[in-house]
Amino acid sequence: MRELLPSLALFGYPGLGDPGLSAQTELSIESLLKNNTTVFYQKDKNFTLPETYNGLGFRNLIFILFRIYEFFRTFQSAEQEPKGHVVFIEEPEAHLHPQMQEVFIRQLDQIVKQFETKLNGGKKWPVQFVVSTHSTHLANEVDFSKVRYFLSKDGDGTKVKDLSAVFDPEMDKIDRDFVHKYMTLTKCDLYFADKAILAEGATERILMSEIIRKIDEKHSVKLRHSYMSIVEIGGAYAHRFYKFLDFLELQTLVITDLDSVKKKNGKGRYFGCPVSDGTHSSNMGISNWFGQTRYMNLVAIQEKPDAEKINGKRRLSFQVPETESKACARSFEDAFMLANKKSFKIEDEDGIDAEKAVFCKAAKIGKRSKADFAIRYATNETEWTVPKYVEDGLLWLATTIEPVEETDGGAE
Repeated sequence: MRELLPSLALFGYPGLGDPGLSAQTELSIESLLKNNTTVFYQKDKNFTLPETYNGLGFRNLIFILFRIYEFFRTFQSAEQEPKGHVVFIEEPEAHLHPQMQEVFIRQLDQIVKQFETKLNGGKKWPVQFVVSTHSTHLANEVDFSKVRYFLSKDGDGTKVKDLSAVFDPEMDKIDRDFVHKYMTLTKCDLYFADKAILAEGATERILMSEIIRKIDEKHSVKLRHSYMSIVEIGGAYAHRFYKFLDFLELQTLVITDLDSVKKKNGKGRYFGCPVSDGTHSSNMGISNWFGQTRYMNLVAIQEKPDAEKINGKRRLSFQVPETESKACARSFEDAFMLANKKSFKIEDEDGIDAEKAVFCKAAKIGKRSKADFAIRYATNETEWTVPKYVEDGLLWLATTIEPVEETDGGAE
């Protein structure tokens, strides 16, 4: 028992308030016929509690550790040493809180090293763990090279996909590291979603639940019935997710901003401006979508037909003029105001005047708090119209996109 206590500490047990473990033998007629050792929690020298008094999470963790130890001893006692040892752990997240899940998967390899060092004289234990999970915390913590993604094919079987094959080790290292770190930091649940939305910023993310409710009611669709993952990711980074989303074969709407800019007097660096004054878009997610590596010409972007905004199971959605207006917004806040002119006292303004009006108002919102703006319209003032570009994108997301047929030698 004492040999296992250092290994248990790797999983974070005992914590600050957790008792230690001890074992004692109980002899009775019944125990002699069954088992005769019970695990206790050692609070101090004179006070112990039965193992059943602890929570299910710690009991599950201790059980897993004992089973791993048992497999290790089985390996050691084999008459002919096996070339390898495969241990399956099914959904270890049961009853473990999120932080404990992360520590568990992170320290699994350390348990093996400790067994090798302290119990096997430094001799290697060639074990391979196969962990199945539905936990975002477990899945996001693991390096991409170790992930195997099981994708159900509409009742026609399951395809096992190797995530390590998605990103080229040399060319795509930056994208791979960014996506993995972002998923770990934000705990996004893309692995387990049916549909996804990559939102430009906090305003869109906070309002998205109310926006989806409005779209469902207005168009009698069922977006709220989908397993939806909403990830807040700026326009400068959205393109780093494209390969990952294609690997997941996840129908995804990328909601982003036009981010119109221009140079003053045609020189120097670019500055933000109303769309009618802009020459380019500073949004690299848009540029990358259309195969560009630099700021893309604004007119060229606006002239793109809807068909070019769709790539496989991904769709790009950026600001377009509202149906009754020629004015085009630069950001979500601008678009929200143009779609709700009366509420923001933009009565009969149109075209350039309306764009300049909302551009100035949006700048003031940015200086105060975009989150406060979003919370206000998500909770208190909910009578408003969804901007057209968001509505169009969500209606596309509400449809079912058939998977693209694979070709021999082609990338998925």
